[in-house]
Amino acid sequence: MRNRMKSSRLSMVIAVALGLMVMTLGAPAAEAAEQLTVKNVSVSGGIVLVTVKNVSLTPAVSTVAVEAVVNDTAIWSLAPVAVLPGQTTTVSAAFTGAVTNVRTVGFRVGITDEATPF
Repeated sequence: MRNRMKSSRLSMVIAVALGLMVMTLGAPAAEAAEQLTVKNVSVSGGIVLVTVKNVSLTPAVSTVAVEAVVNDTAIWSLAPVAVLPGQTTTVSAAFTGAVTNVRTVGFRVGITDEATPF
């Protein structure tokens, strides 16, 4: 009888641990954007350098979205980023010409559907 009770407790502990792991791994992707902050933005010709910091205790994966003006036209550039907890990294967003102004810098999470296909 004693072995059954120990086995039952062990099974319960394993089940709870697996449940917590599934809940952690299954967290919504929107949380990745809340984990990351933009620390610095600089321009070097047709490259926009974005310094990103992960302010959470878990790794974060997202996409840095930069809107910049090139030849009087606003253009978007996307760059993937993966940052470990508490770490900082610099991401390069490339453009087709010299950047004259950076309008916005942010994060995109998940798959988005365009309003028009082409």
